[in-house]
Amino acid sequence: MTDSLRIENERRLINYDYRPKVSAFTDGGFNTSLQNTPYKNVGFSFGVNIKKLIYDGHQKRLKYQKLDIEDSTRLTNRAFFVNQYRQQVSQLLIQLRATEKLFEQINQQLNYTKTLIIAYDKLLETSDVKITDLVIAITGYLNSQNAYRQNIISRLKIVN
Repeated sequence: MTDSLRIENERRLINYDYRPKVSAFTDGGFNTSLQNTPYKNVGFSFGVNIKKLIYDGHQKRLKYQKLDIEDSTRLTNRAFFVNQYRQQVSQLLIQLRATEKLFEQINQQLNYTKTLIIAYDKLLETSDVKITDLVIAITGYLNSQNAYRQNIISRLKIVN
């Protein structure tokens, strides 16, 4: 926004510099070195200046071309950054969907290992299962909980 305003202001300045200029001046004075005839010691002058640029070596056209190139570069950079921003947002949305799917899978795994622990606990009472199998099931459950927490952290990082 500021670059476009700056470029527009520079265009206006170029137009202003190439307009004809008219100025007026006056001058008056009193010479005190001769006291004999004071009326001869008073003087004044006035005038008008008119300035019109006849030829500038195509400098005006070159200045306009420079501003056109700056504006084109500004628009290209803006389009690039908008496109880059959209790509980043799209990528973050894809990552967010992937973490949501992972939540579902981890929840299924948590339910499965919780059910397995309950079943092993009941089978342990009748000595139909080894303690190592129960320990492995508990380890799997704790690993699933850890994965769930890590997934929450990664989801919060993506959202942030």
